[in-house]
Amino acid sequence: MRAVAKTFTQKVMTEQLRELERDGLVSRQSHAEVPPRVEYRLTPLGQAARPAIEALRVWADQRLREVVSDGHRPGRAGARRL
Repeated sequence: MRAVAKTFTQKVMTEQLRELERDGLVSRQSHAEVPPRVEYRLTPLGQAARPAIEALRVWADQRLREVVSDGHRPGRAGARRL
């Protein structure tokens, strides 16, 4: 996971994973090893969210450049509100 999220610090990644665990989207399993190892897996609730997350990813891939280049950012003149 670290290779995918190079821009995250270890602290931020841990905080986000713990929040997802509290929300019931992932489960956490600690292994008593040296060095310590932790595995996270999607719960059934997390699996159920995958289609919505994938749809959002596809939308973002298609529209991100348009949104950024057209200046549709909060606080800018001409920004659209949802």
